[in-house]
Amino acid sequence: MNDMEGSKMNAQEAKGKLIVNAAEQLLKDVDAVLPGLDFLKGILETTAKSVQSMKNLDEHQLKGIAALIGGVEESLSKALLDYTEEREHIFNLGE
Repeated sequence: MNDMEGSKMNAQEAKGKLIVNAAEQLLKDVDAVLPGLDFLKGILETTAKSVQSMKNLDEHQLKGIAALIGGVEESLSKALLDYTEEREHIFNLGE
């Protein structure tokens, strides 16, 4: 094997290590986020059950419920965006 082939293999190996490291970090990030997602899921489930049991909600209550759901959706959207950006980063390492 000549020097050119050797350096090409070293570059591929280095890129492979970067991808593995990035994937491992993403897994850690997902593990760190999961409890928060479960918490948000719990908020939505509790809100849905509460709303179903309520009768004659006034406008103030409806706005509060809508704001709560909007906040949960915003948190989920941000988490998904962060996850997507990390995935793109990992895929870009492979190119």
